[in-house]
Amino acid sequence: MRWRFALVGTLSVLVLLPATPASAHAELGPATPTPGARLTVVPDQLRLGFSESLAPDSRIRVMDGCSHPAEKAASVTGNQMVVSLVVGRPGTWRVSYDVISADDGHPSSGSYAFTVLGAPRCQDAAAPLTLPGGGTGREQSQLLLPALLGIVAMLGAAFVVRRSTASAR
Repeated sequence: MRWRFALVGTLSVLVLLPATPASAHAELGPATPTPGARLTVVPDQLRLGFSESLAPDSRIRVMDGCSHPAEKAASVTGNQMVVSLVVGRPGTWRVSYDVISADDGHPSSGSYAFTVLGAPRCQDAAAPLTLPGGGTGREQSQLLLPALLGIVAMLGAAFVVRRSTASAR
C-alpha cells in the first residue's frame, strides 16, 4: 500500500512540474548594424549572431536604400553569419534571412531594417521620366503608332504608283 502512495505522489509531481520549452529555432541575437540603427556611412559588412549554430546553406538577402541587392559574399561560422556588402545607396536598408539550425535542422526566418542617412539617389520606377520639353514620354508614345502607320501607308502608295508607271511604259 505504501508503494502505491509513493507511485501516485511521484507521478503527480512529474505531471505538475512545468515543462521547459525546447529551443527549436535559431533566433537572431546580436547584429551589427543593429535593427533600427541610423548610420552616417554605408557599412562594408553585416554581422549577425544567432542562438544556435547555423547550417552552411543558410541564406541572407540585403537590399540597399534603392532596393538593389547589396550582399557581395556571406560566410557562416558556428552561430555567426558575416556578409560583405557592396557600396550601396543611402536610405532604408532591409535585411532578411532564412537560416537553418545546424543542431536540429529547423528553419527560421526573419528580417529587420536599418537606415543609412542621406538622400537616396535612385530613380523611382513608379515616377515617370520627364523628357526635355516637360513631357513624360506617354504623349509622344501615343503618337508613335499613327506616325509609323502613316509612313508605311505612304511607302506602300509610292510602291504602287511606281509599279503602275513602270508597267505603263
